[in-house]
Amino acid sequence: HTIRHHAFLAHSLKLNAFGSVMNETLDIYVQELLTKKELLQHCQQEKGLESCTSCEHLFECETRKAYVKAVYESMAKGQGGGFEF
Repeated sequence: HTIRHHAFLAHSLKLNAFGSVMNETLDIYVQELLTKKELLQHCQQEKGLESCTSCEHLFECETRKAYVKAVYESMAKGQGGGFEF
């Protein structure tokens, strides 16, 4: 999927925690998560990796850190939650 595809999805569906459609637009946290996921997957493809765990830059990778942060923010929905790195 491309970023354009995810942008389309972000405007056409809203998923709850179980992946079910809730209404017509995704919240900003899920939009950001989809964008960061796309960037992470692109990086993995460029490096020929199936997972970040095989990458020598695993712990200092800004792309991965941004993705993990987006995951937690999509779960907390701006309500805090104590997800510190």
